[in-house]
Amino acid sequence: MKTITAKELKQRIDTGEKIKLVNALEENKFCLKHIPGSLNLFRREDLEKNLVKEEWVVVYCTDHACNKSIILYQLLEALGYKNVVRFAGGMNEWENEGYKLEGEMVN
Repeated sequence: MKTITAKELKQRIDTGEKIKLVNALEENKFCLKHIPGSLNLFRREDLEKNLVKEEWVVVYCTDHACNKSIILYQLLEALGYKNVVRFAGGMNEWENEGYKLEGEMVN
């Protein structure tokens, strides 16, 4: 499983690299807090509608212990997506690095 850290992800975003960020949490949790620009996809039909198999897709959830991003990673690979990466540290690592989040719980 390919992984990325918050610093690496932020650097790629800041340089304008084309990345699809996909939050694997339930919709209500996504609405509360997520990385700006993220999509909230986990159903097969939504994934296929919103993602291109060759593009760079980063999946995440809350932290290393959260397995939702692992399940989504494996699903995307099984569907034939070629460039899937797991941001294992998720929102907790992103926030701990001081990077911006958006949503209903964000000041």
